[in-house]
Amino acid sequence: MNYNINLGAWKSVFAVPSNVVDEYILLAGSASLKVLLYLLRHSGEDLSCDNIKSALKLSSDDVGDSLLFWEQAGLIKVNAGNIAPAQEASAKDASPTKKKAEVTQAVISNSADNKDRSEEDGVHVVMSKVKEIKPGKSNRLSAGEIASRINESAEIAYLFQSAEQRFKRPLNHTEQRSLISMHDYIGLSVDVILIIIEYCQSIDRCNVRYIETIAANWADRGITTHAQAEEAIVELKQRFSYEKQIKHKFGIERALIPKEKEFAFRWMGELGMSIDMVDIAFQRAVENTGKCSFAYINTIIESWSKKGITTPNQAMEEKESFKKKTKKKEKKKATSYNLDDFDRIALQNTPK
Repeated sequence: MNYNINLGAWKSVFAVPSNVVDEYILLAGSASLKVLLYLLRHSGEDLSCDNIKSALKLSSDDVGDSLLFWEQAGLIKVNAGNIAPAQEASAKDASPTKKKAEVTQAVISNSADNKDRSEEDGVHVVMSKVKEIKPGKSNRLSAGEIASRINESAEIAYLFQSAEQRFKRPLNHTEQRSLISMHDYIGLSVDVILIIIEYCQSIDRCNVRYIETIAANWADRGITTHAQAEEAIVELKQRFSYEKQIKHKFGIERALIPKEKEFAFRWMGELGMSIDMVDIAFQRAVENTGKCSFAYINTIIESWSKKGITTPNQAMEEKESFKKKTKKKEKKKATSYNLDDFDRIALQNTPK
């Protein structure tokens, strides 16, 4: 009688380093985990970035960011396009005067000494000691440094958790470094950073670069408290709405260039023109020049501001008044020409 054990899906397995779960399960984004699992499953094979992104339906940026994450975590080594298990994890302390704590971290390594292992075994886990690093330049923080920052700061841990709830997904490495930068180096509090994230979500621009831009602008302007942040958000929402309405009125589908935004926000703020007044100025610009010229529209609006014209009715009255004056001048000019002709004819017919 023959016996057979049906292992099903467990017939083919591969090893995953323990610290992927112990240290990085909360830090690694879904893309990072997918990339690592794919690499482990296909160890020994020649893989390119195109292979990975095609198999996992990821972008090149996602694949690159994921490889960088695991390289800085000390799990892999990327050299000239070749991906290999890291043989040892080491890092330079950003501040030698600070106390260094040792943490245990798992790294994966292909064993050159153990040739009895079959190719199907793939990789094995080697435990080694690495030094914990206090955060240095935020854009250079490794995954291990970020993990340490979370463990030592309840605020950072809460910031990450709250941000992930708002994003409805795990943060990737770039986002984690960016949030730490806003908190530790720009100096914004957790609640202020979350206010920025919520605003960016409300306008469908919840990407880390846009969030960073607002954070840096607020830091320059001294906006650091919750109350100041709430006021700044009201201003941002007004600007966003004003810009959106201008694009709609002008028939613009692209993003406004900086100079156009400068004009628009001046009309809204310094000159206090409503969107209806801007629309009237736009229509006159098109009538007179045949195109949408922000500079020409600005000339009209500045003229109104100097004259104290702030409503559509006042703008219409000004236009009618201008027409009447123009007609009067033309009529006077025509009358003047007729009198001259009369005098000339009269002189010609005068008896000598």
